[in-house]
Amino acid sequence: MKRLIYISFSLLLILAIGCENDDFVYNGDAGIYVSSLMDQSSSNNADSVVFSFKSVDATEDSYPVNMFVHLQGRPSSHDLSFDFEVVDSLTNVPASAYEITNFTLPAGQFNTAVPVVVQKNIEGFDLTEETARVTFKIKDTPDLEQGLSDFQTFSIVWCDFLVRPESWRFIEYYIGPFSQARYKFIIENTGYETFEDYSGNYNMQFWLQGTLIRLLDEYNSNPANEGRPEGWPYLDDDGEPLRFGAGI
Repeated sequence: MKRLIYISFSLLLILAIGCENDDFVYNGDAGIYVSSLMDQSSSNNADSVVFSFKSVDATEDSYPVNMFVHLQGRPSSHDLSFDFEVVDSLTNVPASAYEITNFTLPAGQFNTAVPVVVQKNIEGFDLTEETARVTFKIKDTPDLEQGLSDFQTFSIVWCDFLVRPESWRFIEYYIGPFSQARYKFIIENTGYETFEDYSGNYNMQFWLQGTLIRLLDEYNSNPANEGRPEGWPYLDDDGEPLRFGAGI
């Protein structure tokens, strides 16, 4: 009996391979889900993302924030359309504050980025003091159904101040407690915004500590920095000189 099953399955494969336009066959049962990373296998995937305009050039009035759509099932030989609806109870901004710029999963692909352009200037909001939020939910379309139930909604939160990343806890002891100034210095001088790779890696934590102390010393010893809004020496949120080190 098992041998017959295997033979039958092989025949089905042969028939499928012999079909016209057989490169990718959409089976009608595929679904999609949405997450924060293109790599759907990453343990760091989440159902939300936080963006700050402080992390980009001050002249930017809008910025694309990505969420990623993933396919469950076989990819198609043609583009597939998906759609979202806004969850009003989890959204605090008008539709003019954001714009989704992609509703298509390209042919042959399992994943695609979905840029959502968010606005810095929103009527009735002061993003230097409060956060904006929009939450999307996947809608069924003729092409695609809903996939993983845990990843059917996705929230984008944005502001114009720096938000403490959850991964700050991995560096806090050796770098210091979170502050706007400390985080801004790290972003501007190293490009690092998250610190998951530092979890349990004390060599990397020591290296980051030493690197930041050196960079801060270079800034503070350069007279060209006098008059900069960050201060000279570089100032922390409380107006005192910024420091990096263990146990601060």
